[in-house]
Amino acid sequence: MRSGVRSTVVILIIAAFYLAWRPPHCIVWDDTSWASFNRYSNGNHNSFQNPQFFSDLVRESFGQIQIDGYRPFNAIIRGCGSAWFADTTANPWPFFLLTGLLLGLLAVLAFRVARGFTQTSRAAALAAFLFLASTPMLTGSLVVFAGIQAFVPILICSAWLTYQRSLISSRPWLWRGLLLLILFLSPWFREFTGVMPVLIIVRELQRTRRPTPAMLLAGVAFLQALFPTALVHLLFFKNLPVVPVHRLGNLAATLNHGGPAHSWKEALKQLHWRIWLDLPSILPPTLFLLALLGFVLCLRRRAELPARFWKDLAFLGFFFLTTFLPFLKLFNEQVHLAYCLLPLSMLLMMLVEQAWSFASGRGWRTVLAVAMTVVLTDHAANFYAVRGATDTIYASIHRLADWFQTQTAAGTVVICNAHHIEDVRYFSHGHIDLLATAPGVIDRSRWVHTPELLRAALKTRPGRVVYLLDARLPVSRGQRGADRAHYILAERLLPVGEPIPLEGLRFAYPIFDPLRLLTPLKTMNWPGPPDLEFDFYRGPALSGRWMVREVALDYVLVKSEGSRLDVENSRDD
Repeated sequence: MRSGVRSTVVILIIAAFYLAWRPPHCIVWDDTSWASFNRYSNGNHNSFQNPQFFSDLVRESFGQIQIDGYRPFNAIIRGCGSAWFADTTANPWPFFLLTGLLLGLLAVLAFRVARGFTQTSRAAALAAFLFLASTPMLTGSLVVFAGIQAFVPILICSAWLTYQRSLISSRPWLWRGLLLLILFLSPWFREFTGVMPVLIIVRELQRTRRPTPAMLLAGVAFLQALFPTALVHLLFFKNLPVVPVHRLGNLAATLNHGGPAHSWKEALKQLHWRIWLDLPSILPPTLFLLALLGFVLCLRRRAELPARFWKDLAFLGFFFLTTFLPFLKLFNEQVHLAYCLLPLSMLLMMLVEQAWSFASGRGWRTVLAVAMTVVLTDHAANFYAVRGATDTIYASIHRLADWFQTQTAAGTVVICNAHHIEDVRYFSHGHIDLLATAPGVIDRSRWVHTPELLRAALKTRPGRVVYLLDARLPVSRGQRGADRAHYILAERLLPVGEPIPLEGLRFAYPIFDPLRLLTPLKTMNWPGPPDLEFDFYRGPALSGRWMVREVALDYVLVKSEGSRLDVENSRDD
């Protein structure tokens, strides 16, 4: 009971901190993208005004493959969020509160999982802090209905703790039943939770080296994760295809990106090997140095360590690789690496904890304490960086939305190369008719990333006033969004007038770990809303200030001149 009270207090404190920390007046991409799509492209398909809304939503979510794959629980939450924000005056605070409570629950669960691997509660608490205060987790927590990121690690931690409880309970069948339920339902929220059956099987092999009931349950759950539509097809929706999870939605599209590899060498070249360097950007690099020191000390004094330590270390290593290696192929945004940070944080703290215990003499412990102070200070600065970057980005988006509302007629066509043009449409209450030169917005009929698509889109909008909005990186070298330049302006496919002055944005924030200065530009951590990392410059301060980083963007806005929009002299003609 005392433990439950402490956990409840922690959950409430973290929820209160989240509510105080999160920007209070806006939802962010990709909540805005789904809300805008529902309101302005999909005729408020999701609406509480529909008396059959919930039954229709459940039927659609379970009976169809969505853009992002087969995630019916996620689709139901997203549909409810889209319906809630179908009202332009909707208050976002209920969703903020739910997200805060989920983050508090995740903190408690992550601590309890870590405590099973560390020697002290202090190390477990630090592991949970490293995980939750990382930029992928903080930026992911800004999204409150389109895909609540905390759910995935909550499900993973819940499954693990339930499995552990089944090993010591006098009624193991009760806990095994609950474990099967969690493992079976989790892939219907996010397919990534399918790693848990694999981890349980490996842990059981480590523990017993023979078949066990837990292995059988995990095997059944793994089949459900591999074919998530099978049961629903069998019982309810005969038209729902039964195919492996890697052939569904965005997962299939990502795996097929770049075409089939004709040799293993070509397959290896297609992998994102650089994301190994993203890890010491997301977590302070000094922490990795301390963990390496701990590992060396463990090897030198391995006789002093129990066999369980090496088993736990090997298991966490496997846990990390299982959650990290898929992204060598699937990686698109840093927020995806949040899943591997859960085992990685525990692994690193296990090693740092050993470095501390092996450190002899007051001098060595002082050095370690100073180094960990640098690590924790640098990591805590993420709260300031993410909040500040998000505030600055959305203040700029609101300025753009206000400008179009006051300076242009409703229905004005705005052709832009940035994801956040969808945010501009949302916060301008649908005032603009957007077209996107880079894929990303949900409504693919608005993609004009080729001259043919541009020509077709403009033919359906005769007589409309057209503006070109170029979200221009101040420095393009080493930037992930450098290839998203506004090709219509660059190749002069439309006649335009003089640029209209618009205010850009700049947000600078400090770093405290000097080893971060060695981070390559493309692997620097991103402190803004997850899907917007391609839109903005991120890197060293443009002023050259030492130990300072910056998020920045310039805008170039021009009006297309003349009644005839000439796209005949395109590069493809």
